[in-house]
Amino acid sequence: MIADILTVMWKERKEQSGLQKTWRAKVVGALIPVLMLLLMGIVPPASVGAAWVSSPFPIVSSILMPLMVVSFSIPFAITGERERKTLETLLASRLPDQALFFGKIVPPVLRAWGVTLFVHLVSIIVVNMANWSGA
Repeated sequence: MIADILTVMWKERKEQSGLQKTWRAKVVGALIPVLMLLLMGIVPPASVGAAWVSSPFPIVSSILMPLMVVSFSIPFAITGERERKTLETLLASRLPDQALFFGKIVPPVLRAWGVTLFVHLVSIIVVNMANWSGA
């Protein structure tokens, strides 16, 4: 079962690597993380300052960022199979349904977790740079 999930995850990663992406998908794939970084990791911490660390906004963004990343990624994963006309072949394979489900869900969830950690790291760096007294 784990090997099947890893197989579907490998297939998903290969498809997301950009070999078959259109220019529109490449632009959206590059623009979303940059906008998220600006709107949640740079602008609010710089404007709020040191109070950013104790405010509830980082907790709210920890919930919203992964939801946004996953909500953009998972529909593309399913519709991508349909556009490439490989959905029927994938469903007719000997892979269990659970392997297909988790193999399609886990990569966007891991990507969302990584993006969230990166944005929080950048926001802490921005708060420290904005409030640095030179010491």
